[in-house]
Amino acid sequence: MMPFIDVDDFEVDSRLPESHAIFENADILNNSNVRSGSSSNNAQNTNRDRHQGDAHNEGIMRQSLTWSIVKPIGTIPPPRSGAASVVVQGILYIFGGYGGGASSGRLDDFYSYNFTSGEWKEVEVLSEERPACRENNGVVIGESDNVYLFGGYNGAAWLNDLWCYSIKTKRWTCLQESSDSIESNGGGAIDGITGRGFGVRDSSSSGTTLSSSQISANRREKAPSRRFGYVSVVHDNKLVVFAGFDGSRWLQDMYSFDFKSKTWAEVHATGQLPSARSCPAWAKNETYVYIHGGYDGVQRKSDFFRFNLKTLEWKEMPSHLNGSGNSPSARYFHSCCLYSNQLIVYGGYSGSLRLSDMYAFDFDTDLWSQIDCSYGTPPKGRSSLVAQIYENSLYVGFGYDGDTVLNDFYKFRLRAIRLPPSTLLNDFSKLLNNPQLSDVTFLIEDQEIHANRSILAVRSEFFTPSFLAEE
Repeated sequence: MMPFIDVDDFEVDSRLPESHAIFENADILNNSNVRSGSSSNNAQNTNRDRHQGDAHNEGIMRQSLTWSIVKPIGTIPPPRSGAASVVVQGILYIFGGYGGGASSGRLDDFYSYNFTSGEWKEVEVLSEERPACRENNGVVIGESDNVYLFGGYNGAAWLNDLWCYSIKTKRWTCLQESSDSIESNGGGAIDGITGRGFGVRDSSSSGTTLSSSQISANRREKAPSRRFGYVSVVHDNKLVVFAGFDGSRWLQDMYSFDFKSKTWAEVHATGQLPSARSCPAWAKNETYVYIHGGYDGVQRKSDFFRFNLKTLEWKEMPSHLNGSGNSPSARYFHSCCLYSNQLIVYGGYSGSLRLSDMYAFDFDTDLWSQIDCSYGTPPKGRSSLVAQIYENSLYVGFGYDGDTVLNDFYKFRLRAIRLPPSTLLNDFSKLLNNPQLSDVTFLIEDQEIHANRSILAVRSEFFTPSFLAEE
């Protein structure tokens, strides 16, 4: 039976403070003489504590939203832009890219970075066959330990070969070699780097050394055309490829490769389809692929789309602004990553500037806001970069700053990018004077006040002996 206590039994003042203040002011039930006259002092203490708490939270925010230089050890990859990257079980893998000059050209090297040890290693490859040099291709993780690589640009031709690297066996396997050769036909510089015109050739091979008889022809019947700067993700045991540039056209098509049947199929999407483009930034969760920006041969883009991988439907996302903040300007060769309930957009090329700004799109509010990323040691603005999130940090490295191809590496802490408000006070307030949740009732001037013995016992030395007394 619920105890019913007359307040006179405790010899306390019969006028208790407002119930909502019990949890707002720490000292209200800390002595037996509780008087309403003490509420003003308690309120002053509360305001002071809140101010100190706000300052503390601001300090945490500032400490978290800060750049620092990562000083890795081991075999550090040489400078490059346009490298493909993916994180698998705490390891960052990067493949290929462009070294920035005639001596280095397009690359076919393969490196890994261990986030725990901070060590770079050249990935061991036991197979004789391996992908040729290329840049602006995509690597994605499929199944548990397979990394897939598709297409790209080798300086002489655009590619549409498909490769699989097994982390377990340390071997590359070619699932599809590039279709009939399509050579570069001009069209300007890639990412603005001098000497990287679409018509510039280097000594790289145009794909693989396998003969066409080694790859079944029916696997290529519905394969995507040669391209670079596309979107690629893995979902439901399929590789999905969207858009890109094939040397003469900016593309809008979509294909999927079934890892079980080893066949391609064209995907006929519905909804608000993005226009043709190359080099957007993209990120994926379990249901959606999000893409931002890109270039269509005429304009840099700032639009933002979502693709439902289950219903195959596109939707253009809203671009509302949060207060005085801005949405990301038009750009391509940039990055975006998913973190908590936000999409983080960083860097890229505007057509005239390499950017170093950062924005967050909040999926709960559909609002863009700009993140102040000027604290610490920020990296140079760059395009064609490597950007991946691991645990609570955004890692950024490599790329092109307008003058130099880079191999630096930075970390931006994201732990406190969004501090959710505490619900503790609101949750506890539901216990106050609630007959359904009460286990003790006070009678004060013929009025029943419902309370909780456990809360009173831990909050007040006066009530502790009575409620925690041994039976």
